[in-house]
Amino acid sequence: MGDVGSIWLGFTFAGLAVLGATNAPEGFPFGFWIILLGLFLLDTTLTLVRRIMNGEPVLQAHRTHYYQRLLRVGWTHRRVTLLYLLLATGLAIVASIHFGIQRLSLSVLVLVGLATFASTFALVHYVETRKTQLEAVRGKSLKTVASGGLLQPITGFIKASGMQLLLDSLIVIASYGFAFVLRFAWNTVDVHLFYAGLRDGIVAIIFVHLTVNGALGIYAYRWQINTINRIALLTMAPLVSSLALAGGEILLGPVRSIPLSVIGLGASFAAPGFLLTRLVIGAFVQRARPN
Repeated sequence: MGDVGSIWLGFTFAGLAVLGATNAPEGFPFGFWIILLGLFLLDTTLTLVRRIMNGEPVLQAHRTHYYQRLLRVGWTHRRVTLLYLLLATGLAIVASIHFGIQRLSLSVLVLVGLATFASTFALVHYVETRKTQLEAVRGKSLKTVASGGLLQPITGFIKASGMQLLLDSLIVIASYGFAFVLRFAWNTVDVHLFYAGLRDGIVAIIFVHLTVNGALGIYAYRWQINTINRIALLTMAPLVSSLALAGGEILLGPVRSIPLSVIGLGASFAAPGFLLTRLVIGAFVQRARPN
């Protein structure tokens, strides 16, 4: 489609979001467009962060968005378009239900939205890995590599990074629980209210952190953080997660069960937790390896 077509589409969607964000009954709230375009917004944001952390020139053209990576491994334009159309349709249904029929909880919105992105993320990495393996076995470059279904890529990712996912989940729970205690332990009136909010939102919080960590490539390194770039990624990932959570709390309507202060404190505690865990386990794994 080129720059002219894509820029026109971007401007059109942005204009519709602004025009629709009115108080009129027939208007679409701004959050509706956030959900509808969430797959592309997440892709753009995380790809930009990853390129910055890798020291790539962000003003130069590239082909590292997830849909572009599917094209690079041999998927046709029609197949990629149908995949994204299907995912966008699911997000549109969720947005219509949330803003037109029944308000959904933050956990439901986050789980649906990020599950959409996480499935795409897992699929891309699975197809890329499979192509590399097949090329190594056959000793020649392959133009196309097909893949069916999401069960195998998702189970493969969990099998390879399951221990990291579990430990990171525990770190997130501990970090946000500690943030909650620091923020509200002094006020017994607010404690029960915000404890209930944190309890209902902790699944969404965990899922956001794990998805961002995976999309930024943290789990590809196993336990090794022997470069400045990897340390920076572990520090940056909780910040990106906190911004995503705060944006969801602000933009997705009356689902604000978790105070922004708890989100900020929790993310700041999670960063050293991620780093310390990998330092300790990485050193243990390195020592356990035979010379």
